[in-house]
Amino acid sequence: MQRKSKSFALFSTFGYCAAKFTASGAIYCPSKEEWEYTIDLYEGKSYSGGGKILETKKGEGNAQVVFYELVADTDLTNFSVGQLKSITIIAKKFTSVAQQDVVIVNSGELNAMTACSQQRPNFVRRTGQCRHCSITNNVSLLATSDAVFFHSRDFSEETLSEYAKNRQHHTPYVLMTQESPHHSYLKKYSNYFNWTMTYRKDSDVHFPYGALVKLKEPARINYTEIWRSKTKEALWLNANSMSHNQRTQLVKKLKEKGMDIDLMGPAHRNVPRDCPRSKLYEDCNIKLHSPYKFYIAFENSNCKGYVTEKFWAKAGLFKMVPIVMSRKIYREIGIPDSMYISIDDFPNLDQFVTHVKNLSNNETEYLKFHKWREDFR
Repeated sequence: MQRKSKSFALFSTFGYCAAKFTASGAIYCPSKEEWEYTIDLYEGKSYSGGGKILETKKGEGNAQVVFYELVADTDLTNFSVGQLKSITIIAKKFTSVAQQDVVIVNSGELNAMTACSQQRPNFVRRTGQCRHCSITNNVSLLATSDAVFFHSRDFSEETLSEYAKNRQHHTPYVLMTQESPHHSYLKKYSNYFNWTMTYRKDSDVHFPYGALVKLKEPARINYTEIWRSKTKEALWLNANSMSHNQRTQLVKKLKEKGMDIDLMGPAHRNVPRDCPRSKLYEDCNIKLHSPYKFYIAFENSNCKGYVTEKFWAKAGLFKMVPIVMSRKIYREIGIPDSMYISIDDFPNLDQFVTHVKNLSNNETEYLKFHKWREDFR
């Protein structure tokens, strides 16, 4: 059977790579596509983004993980319509499925979205959307499933070897991850998966942390109440001190230059006891976040399309203005410029801190960063 030309999302220990397979099997793949920022970029030196994409000739790859298209005639459009679909998720000890649910939306293409147990039941069947889908962690149904999802943090070489024994040729095995390339050590799993399911739009299955939905009619926003509730400047909740972009050092610099930032979370040994991370969407967390005007939404690595709940929940649920490192990353996935503040818009940290201070004391200017709420949710 002749192999179709198809684009795939690839991951490696060195970065993200998008490749294309041709009928002859040749692979053309750019080098890693990452944006790494250091403190030097914000200390008066000229800004340069990096991340230049260079084509890699055949045989000169950068140790990328390759996910071959094992079934050339697989049709994505048949995945979400027709008879009942059984989706199997392989998770550690088959116990963490409740935290890694997937909802397949019945449309012309395959879309997926997380369904945390705090937000909705493990799997929601919506009339007209999910009525043809089912989801299970029963491994006895592997042979009859239409797809099998492997969560990247919950499998090992032994796990994959076991599930390769009775693998069905017509059933796609899908790598599911929301980690950035810097935290996805997948090199040794080369040539195993059919599809990828990640936060990137160019994955076979788009699996984002969040998104904006255009409202049919403008919403009424109580701007007076938003401003009245904001009594503090900025908050940073950080559970992990490890990062690839020096975010901890950058926050330290911001504080040294006069920005008022409250530091909370395990990384700062200051955990809000009444509101643990597991209660993100409960009232206690709303009370914790809502008084702050700004949130330090620095990710653990600056990768294309990598925008997590650090941005979405803080801006949406808690009505905070996110502060990010790179406008390019957010602009490329369609987030309005007026929804956040980006440090790389400023030549140095002094000017950035001055700008934030001015916004904190100017109701009219600050509330401009909430105007998007009239058009999106």
